[in-house]
Amino acid sequence: MEHEVKRFYVLWDAAAAAEDCPEPASDLDAAIRATIDGSEHPEAIELGSQLPAASPLANDYPQNLERRRSIADRSGEGDEDEATTAALTHRAAELARVHGPDHPKTLDAREDLAHWLGDGDDMAEAAAAADVVVRDRIRVHGPDHPKTLDARENLAHRLGDAGDAAQAAATFADIVRARTRTDGPDRPKTLFARHQAADYLGDAGDAEGAAAGLADLVRDLDRLYGPDSPKSEDARKDLAKWRGRAAGDP
Repeated sequence: MEHEVKRFYVLWDAAAAAEDCPEPASDLDAAIRATIDGSEHPEAIELGSQLPAASPLANDYPQNLERRRSIADRSGEGDEDEATTAALTHRAAELARVHGPDHPKTLDAREDLAHWLGDGDDMAEAAAAADVVVRDRIRVHGPDHPKTLDARENLAHRLGDAGDAAQAAATFADIVRARTRTDGPDRPKTLFARHQAADYLGDAGDAEGAAAGLADLVRDLDRLYGPDSPKSEDARKDLAKWRGRAAGDP
């Protein structure tokens, strides 16, 4: 079995480099693939416990890290947060060594790490990691590139999580302007950024400003999707909340 596992991961390493997965060549390969795909099958869970001893590149493949954690939870192996952070850090370093620090795969891997840190307890560390990614995205791609704007959204959320709602609101306001230029005012990502900017503005203490921004957003969402759409209803609910706060409601 050990030989077959190693053989499978030789194939997986090659496929991971090509951003693809090999087709299973045997029942064991299929079981390992089932593990990677998050299967509940007992054989898959058992084989999942062998992942840490298998090829590092296969272990660090970003789409698999969260699945590895859930496999560990199902098999009773405990929390893998530190191991996942180490694996993501290692993968980003290896991609930088192989492809260079500005290669798209390297930047994507570093952004994966920043996203993962955002799910942890150290919000300041997550915000710092996200900020470095944004600076490099701007340098490599420019300020209005979709990858840069996605990275800035992650940074804004991490800033909000770290307690800096004012800076999160300001960052989302900049993103709104950029997405309006590049995508147009009625595109989903532009509308989403407007909602986030308003909410963080309210969290920063400006309930009236938040309500004003959401009132404008509700009108546009009603026009685009109808008043009964989930997006419209969510925005209307937040509008009511911030209007209440502006009026002195707790």
